[in-house]
Amino acid sequence: MMADIKINPLLDQDAAMASYLDGLLSTLDAPQEESHDSPGMKLVHCKDGTLAKTERAEAERAEAERAEAERAEAERAEAERAEAERAEAERAEAERAEAARTEAARTEAARAEAERAEAARTEAARTEAARAEAERAEAARTEAARTEAARAEAERAEAARTEAARTEAARTEAARTEAARVDGSVAALGVNVPSWAGEQFNALIGVVNNISLAIPSTAVSGELEFCNELKKVSGQPEWVLGLKMTGKDFVAVVDLGHLLLNQGPRDIAARPYKKIILLANSRWGIALDSVSAETEILSATIKWRDSTRIQQWLRGFESSRQLAIVDPAKMFVKDK
Repeated sequence: MMADIKINPLLDQDAAMASYLDGLLSTLDAPQEESHDSPGMKLVHCKDGTLAKTERAEAERAEAERAEAERAEAERAEAERAEAERAEAERAEAERAEAARTEAARTEAARAEAERAEAARTEAARTEAARAEAERAEAARTEAARTEAARAEAERAEAARTEAARTEAARTEAARTEAARVDGSVAALGVNVPSWAGEQFNALIGVVNNISLAIPSTAVSGELEFCNELKKVSGQPEWVLGLKMTGKDFVAVVDLGHLLLNQGPRDIAARPYKKIILLANSRWGIALDSVSAETEILSATIKWRDSTRIQQWLRGFESSRQLAIVDPAKMFVKDK
């Protein structure tokens, strides 16, 4: 449709030009009449119809000029259209080039990002491998240190065991020597010295009703505070004050004054004892008014009893401190 609009004006211009030329030719071919000129006036004598042809030729000329103007306008419009198309083509090309540049930049950015990501992944993999290697090395070092520590501990334990065996052997030998010496000393004393006494022994000094009793430390396993909350058990001797619970176990608490010293039963509500010492390898506990710190007693300072048929628990006296030496193993033996 646009092509038809642009071509038709050109066809009209060519037709107008042809008509104009035909008019000129017909004017030139017409016979001319005599003319009389006068100053300021030119007279032209023509045959009938000559004036009409001249007017027609003028009209055709004007039409030709109009057609020429239209053709020039059409050419200008066509030039503007071509320029617009060229400008549009350049704009489109510029847009295409910009789009291509943008796409290239995006592709380059994507490539750079991919390279950066790959570099980061490679670095992360390298770091992870280094970390794993460091952990493996640390584990190996720890294992080596543990093995070395175990070896050193085994060597130390073996050395300690060897030293302990050597010490035990020396101690056994010393004990054997000491036993032989004590036996010799006791034999030299020529009295009835118990086996636990030897040349000297350690003892706890307990007080009952102002009487001091020396009890060998080897016969004592512990010490408790006395309390009146003792469980009474029927059928027990009077010298048994009751049972004292110690966790899930119990001990029978003995009134030592009543049992050994022929004193009457104590009213523990009015005069409670203060301490209980536990006899080793038994469930007996001895109630005492007080217990002193462990002390050393020389057998040579004790007057040992020759006969122990009466009050067998009383093995002797230590006069300097007014101590009665008690043999715990004989405490519950009746007199013969």
